[in-house]
Amino acid sequence: MATYTREQEVIRDIRRKNGVDDEFCEQARRDPVLWQTVQNLKSNLQQSLKVLSADLYSRPAHAVLEIIQNADDNAYDMVKVEPTLIFTLRTDHMLVECNELGFTEENVRAFCGVGLSTKRNSSGYIGAKSIFQQSSKVSIHSKNFCFALDRNTELGMISPQWVAPFSQRQDWTCMRLDFCDNFQAESVKGQLDNVRETVLLFMRRLVHLHIDYGSSTCHVTRRISTTGEDISIAHTSSLQPSNTWHFLRITNCIAAYTAEPKRPDATGTTVEICFPLTEAGMPWIAWQMVHAYLPLRGVGFKFIIQADFLTAANREDILGHLKWNQNIVAAIPHTFMTALTHFQCRPGLEFEWLRYLPEPTDRIDPFFQPAMHTLWNMLRSARIIKCLDGTYSVPSQVRIPHIFTINGIPLLPTTSTPFKYVSTGYPEDVVPHLKHVGVIDMSFSDLMDGLMGIKSFQEFSSEWMERVCELVMTHGTSHVPGIGWNLTVPRIRLLRLIPMKGGAWMNSSDTTLLFFHLEDTHVPPALGLSIVDLGASKPYQRQLLERLGVQPLTIQFIHQRILEVHASTSSRTRPGLLALCEQLHWLFEHRFEVPALPIGAIMLPDEQGVFSPANSLYLDRYPIIPVIDPHRDRSHVAHPVPSELSTRLKDNLQHPAKFLHPTITLPTRIVEDLSGGSYDELRSPVDLVRQTFMAPHIGHEAGTPAQRLATWYDWLQSSLGVAIAPRVIDGRPARELVDMVLRTRLKEPKRLLLFLRTHWNGIQNQLKSSAELHTFCNWLGSVEIKCQNGGITEMRSTFLPTAFVHLDQMNDDTPLLPIDEPDAGWTFLKDFGISVEPDARFFLKRLLALMTSTEVTAATVRALYKQLEARFDEIANEIREAFQKYPLFFVGGQWRHWHQVVWDGPQILTMKWRMCTQYSTLDEFFQSHLALRDAEPAILVEELNQFALDHHGTNLTVEQEERLFQLLAYGASTVDLINEWSFNPDIIQLTYIRAAWYLPDPSGFLFDMFRSLLDFIAFSPAQLIVILPLIHHLHLEARRVDRCVAETTIVDGVSLQDSKSSLHAKRNLSETNFFRSRLSCFQRMQHYRQSSIPIIGSVTCYNVGTITNTHSCGKQRVSQPCDCCVTLKDGELLIMASVSLKGHHRRGVLVADAIRRALGLPEEDIPLVAIALRYEELDELELVFRRSGVHGLDAALLHVRVDAQSGSLPYPLGVSRVGRGASTSASSHKATLSHANQATGWLHDRKSIVPSLAAFNSSLNPIELEADVKDLAVDMSNHASWATNVHHIDSNAPRDSPLVPTSIPGADAFATRNHGSSVGYVGEKLVYDFLHSQLHDFTYQNWTSELRVKAGFPGISAAESLADFSYRDEHGLLTKLLGQGDYTAMAPIRRRFHYLIEVKSTTGEQGDIFHMSRLQFLQSWRLTGGRNSHNGAQLVYVLFRVSGIGKGSRPVLKAYLDPHQLLVRGNLRIESEVVDVRIVIAPKLNALIETAIV
Repeated sequence: MATYTREQEVIRDIRRKNGVDDEFCEQARRDPVLWQTVQNLKSNLQQSLKVLSADLYSRPAHAVLEIIQNADDNAYDMVKVEPTLIFTLRTDHMLVECNELGFTEENVRAFCGVGLSTKRNSSGYIGAKSIFQQSSKVSIHSKNFCFALDRNTELGMISPQWVAPFSQRQDWTCMRLDFCDNFQAESVKGQLDNVRETVLLFMRRLVHLHIDYGSSTCHVTRRISTTGEDISIAHTSSLQPSNTWHFLRITNCIAAYTAEPKRPDATGTTVEICFPLTEAGMPWIAWQMVHAYLPLRGVGFKFIIQADFLTAANREDILGHLKWNQNIVAAIPHTFMTALTHFQCRPGLEFEWLRYLPEPTDRIDPFFQPAMHTLWNMLRSARIIKCLDGTYSVPSQVRIPHIFTINGIPLLPTTSTPFKYVSTGYPEDVVPHLKHVGVIDMSFSDLMDGLMGIKSFQEFSSEWMERVCELVMTHGTSHVPGIGWNLTVPRIRLLRLIPMKGGAWMNSSDTTLLFFHLEDTHVPPALGLSIVDLGASKPYQRQLLERLGVQPLTIQFIHQRILEVHASTSSRTRPGLLALCEQLHWLFEHRFEVPALPIGAIMLPDEQGVFSPANSLYLDRYPIIPVIDPHRDRSHVAHPVPSELSTRLKDNLQHPAKFLHPTITLPTRIVEDLSGGSYDELRSPVDLVRQTFMAPHIGHEAGTPAQRLATWYDWLQSSLGVAIAPRVIDGRPARELVDMVLRTRLKEPKRLLLFLRTHWNGIQNQLKSSAELHTFCNWLGSVEIKCQNGGITEMRSTFLPTAFVHLDQMNDDTPLLPIDEPDAGWTFLKDFGISVEPDARFFLKRLLALMTSTEVTAATVRALYKQLEARFDEIANEIREAFQKYPLFFVGGQWRHWHQVVWDGPQILTMKWRMCTQYSTLDEFFQSHLALRDAEPAILVEELNQFALDHHGTNLTVEQEERLFQLLAYGASTVDLINEWSFNPDIIQLTYIRAAWYLPDPSGFLFDMFRSLLDFIAFSPAQLIVILPLIHHLHLEARRVDRCVAETTIVDGVSLQDSKSSLHAKRNLSETNFFRSRLSCFQRMQHYRQSSIPIIGSVTCYNVGTITNTHSCGKQRVSQPCDCCVTLKDGELLIMASVSLKGHHRRGVLVADAIRRALGLPEEDIPLVAIALRYEELDELELVFRRSGVHGLDAALLHVRVDAQSGSLPYPLGVSRVGRGASTSASSHKATLSHANQATGWLHDRKSIVPSLAAFNSSLNPIELEADVKDLAVDMSNHASWATNVHHIDSNAPRDSPLVPTSIPGADAFATRNHGSSVGYVGEKLVYDFLHSQLHDFTYQNWTSELRVKAGFPGISAAESLADFSYRDEHGLLTKLLGQGDYTAMAPIRRRFHYLIEVKSTTGEQGDIFHMSRLQFLQSWRLTGGRNSHNGAQLVYVLFRVSGIGKGSRPVLKAYLDPHQLLVRGNLRIESEVVDVRIVIAPKLNALIETAIV
């Protein structure tokens, strides 16, 4: 049996009690219930230990602090050692060594237990378990105990295991902490770094703390003075300089709260406060922490508080609800007051200790706030403030004099004050702390109390008196608006502050109304003033006396007196000339000190000595100088300074202009300053003027006489209203200025211009608004002046002969102003409309001048147009008005007016001139700037009316017939755009007119037949096809010969038109079977071509003998034999062929044409019918039909529509001898009409959709965006000009084919070559108007469809168009419109966009089928997802879907972004039954597929 030492038995006993001893477990396993119970208890205990060690000790430095606290609690041999704790940190573990006496059995059991402690008055806590936050295993070697706690074993944190000794220091306790992972070393290092030096401050035993990081070390040592008050903490480090912290410790023993169960035997406890100090013994201010032997946390104090606070189990906060702790906190103020005696004895703290007090804004912990309030109250009631006399006083009895001092000494002696002054030893930044404890700033009331106690002020110096007056004036008086200065402290009147002659001092209640003497000021004469001189005094004393009621003689008073004198109407009160000069000089000298003079308030003499208001007199800036002759009186005036062309006012302005008296112009004082002598000594005033202020290099220095003279003139003008420039009255020139202009404009134009140059700024300054300036300049611009060439022209039409004007710009007729070598000073002339530089107005005037010239070339005009285009924005409105007012369009060698020109138009134009033919590169100038429009399609009305007027009643020549055809062809091409015709076609005289005349039939068959028998219009059938839409518009279809011819067919002697006759013919069974196999082809063609003939239900073929066809028109009749005829009867197609028609001719083109006409199909379907008869392979025939737009039919559509009127109409087949390759026989009028309508697309009567367009709202509806479909509400009320030309389109028309496909060969290039669908045009025009109104840079050039020509814009070929609209969105306007500024709607496109817009318009709803061509579909595929760009912009394909056109309600416009993506996502769907598909595989992909198959 093994033997164990006593220490090992202790370890085994602990494990046994924890249930982890091997022998105990073996015994427990024998009883399953007992074993399960033990296991449950151990599991719960294990989990509790983990929570307690991890959660309770959340602060990072807590484990290290617990080790330090436990080291201080250890027992030491204080005689032999100084208690020391060493931390040695390594990457995987840390050693903690302490030179304590060592573990006892009791210590071991407490360390391995929970809630056990060897500390006195403690119920125990698990502080030691905090080490398991970073450690998985803790080993202890102390004296004879060597054990370890391993958290990874069962109850390892409280169940020790015996280990081998490992301590390297004899008689030291060593603890090894093995880290649980590789990151804990850094965490523990952070804990060690956070340990503050003050951790040893309140340790009872521990003196040294040493930390070894491996790469560096630090050491902290605590030293306490012999008195116990001063403590120093020394810190040495291998990486940083050594530091020492000093503290003043104040200890206060207090009675303990005896009812605390955690301190059952405690009768007293200690509260300590440590004040941090600098090396010099002054306060070291920083936020400090509260200690419970170890640092806890900051509470808002700048001093350290240490006490035996009871804390939570985790030692991280004070338990505020415990009265034990509340008792300690209540003792803090008394402890602080105990420190005051220590502060007063220490020089560094005597005036500085208040820095330890918190600021009002500092946040004190709520638990400590009551103690802080108590401390404040104690400080405010104690004698803690040192006074100026060296004594200590209560704060409320101490004053801070601040401003109430002189040379740093309080004004009032303490013998006259009830308070004391604070000592000057307190630094300035401590003053706020003084105020916090109750020290008060000295107030003005304190000063008044002291002054009231002084019986005589004679003993005080004048400097002291000046300072007192300054303070009394500043704090005892205030200014009340509208009243003046007021005494805020009435006691001031009782102060004897007014020094009187003889040495007496009086208060203000004893004084009378007096005037101070006005020092250093010349008082002008003739004002009737009495002046009192009280002698000199200090400034503040003088001001105070003024506020106390002593009245000074002010310049304002003098100013007011002068105005009163001049306002008198009596000539007796007016001053003499010399006195007037003195008064004016005084006003001039004090101009900045007195209010502005009312204009006209001062009366001044003119040259004759007559007084007038100053604002009615003139003053020359360079005036006449008085010449003083000692032998004559001073009224002699010298002659003015001679000048070649004088611009002086006096030399140019005549009566009623009046000029100032010369004495006022140059007053005595200024003349004396100019001459340096007396007024009487002046001899040569002219030389004086030239030398002083007329020379350019003299007279600009501040304070010189010349500058004073210039300032004098400015003052006369600005303050008195004396005119220094020609006067302007209410925005109009004065009479004298008008007379001067009219007097010199023809005789001396150069003088006039020089005069205006000199005085224009002065004139301009008098004009108060831009309207007045405009009116004045307009007047001057309209003045006619004589030019260099002798001509007389308005100023606004003249030119300044500046350096840029050369021979290429001017000619002999150019009106140049008579100015030699003009410089930059003449630019003011442009205000009058005179051209002084090559700007827009210059070139506009050149163009206007050319308009009257006889020598004009297109090149010169083109150059001027280009100049105006480049400078158009300078005077845009002026240029537009000129072109609308004057004939400035030079085309065809003549000047044309606005109404005579268009920018572009058809070649047929004769009444208007097309500017584009001569100025094609200036489209921006004429179209964008001048808004010159293209010719409207309705121009044809004017052209035809003019043609009818020119040729009425005359026979037309061949050329005239060609001209008429061109007009009618253009009218046919634009018929849909013309609202109504205002001409009568009957007045147009053709080759000759008879009672009855006819139009050729489109096929030419009947025209050839009756050409020699009837009178036809002089147009061929080919020409008739071109003008067919126009014929329909003019309701002339009744004149067509095919509408007037009756047709009769006789088969074997029986008339097919005779219902009473019956035809007996033999049925051809083989032919019948063949044609019935093609019955579905005929039915499908009738349906998809929307034939007006009811869909047939059967086909039968007959063999007959002879067939004769007779055509009758009036009395004329033509009969011809035929080989075949086709007719309808009761829904059955009857084909009758002559027995002479053999072989393939029975299924030839002539038979196909007869069947086509019988079925009501258009002529272009002849090849399709012929193919149906010739093709044997039905699959190939099906492909041809589908490619032609003829698809399959449902059985429901195959119903027979019985039409009694059309069931018996025959369609005979003509023979080749007629001479036409595909001649047709005549049919009834209704059949022919149906055929004509089908050929031209006129399926039904058209109706205007104007009512539906007018039903639009007058404002835009809100725009909403759902997914990638954009609803756009468009107001059509502003588009009546084109809406009235749009016609209703039948909703049953096919959606995938144009409704009016018309080609006009040989028509003018300006006219459209393809009408397209009227519905398509309406939709595109709607989209254009909408985008043009929303996007400022959207023009017709963005409309890239051929249909834009119908709106009057230049045509465009289909090859040039990628879509109906193309728009580069430079400013994001369309993007914002489509996506409301959110580019996510265009993801992944996030750059500048270039939109290609395709418009799809239908009469039905949005969900109706619309047609997309193969090219359009490929376009949408190429541009999907923004994967193509053009010139740096992403190309975006958009469908604009317009529905509901012509339905009587407003159309709906929606935008579909990236239609290919919408097709993939299911928003768009292909509705065609068959889509042609071809496989396209890249070579590399093909090779990969083949490899995969192999």
